[in-house]
Amino acid sequence: MEIRSNAYTAMLAMSRMVEGATVLIGIDMVATLVDKLLHESDEAILVQVHELLRQLLLVEGGTAKMVQIEDIAIERLHTFVDSKNWQLREASLKNLYSFSFDYRGKQLMLQHRCVFRTLPSLKDPVLAVRTAAALVLASLVQFNQGKHEVSLSHSDHRQQPLPRHHPDARCRERR
Repeated sequence: MEIRSNAYTAMLAMSRMVEGATVLIGIDMVATLVDKLLHESDEAILVQVHELLRQLLLVEGGTAKMVQIEDIAIERLHTFVDSKNWQLREASLKNLYSFSFDYRGKQLMLQHRCVFRTLPSLKDPVLAVRTAAALVLASLVQFNQGKHEVSLSHSDHRQQPLPRHHPDARCRERR
């Protein structure tokens, strides 16, 4: 495990330089990392895989490589949104956010119903996860479909009874 961890640490350092990231993208490291999301069992290394993937997505050409494996990538990233490890939840959402920078990435994420799948993360007990979920949603609501899905979810949520201590519940009682 230590050897793999050291390798990811070295690639992370390399990816922080444009030239290094370009080399990693050129050897199709994005696809390799997406595969690692499925096959890696150690959570500490999975966090490193997510971090490296995000670094590569932020470099020009990184998102284009991800779009080539779109369906697999989005599904694998979403598997970590429900992880017990908050670092994996946060990293997964940050990668989805980075993937959505690109116009095509936003379209693909909307096709995969990422708004509905991300909304529950806004109630996560960890602030960093809630923040990452808000970033994903902020990116996706730039499209009308994203706005519509958020409003649908909001209207469904509003039909549920609110706790008595909630300010909106008190306003409804006064009417």
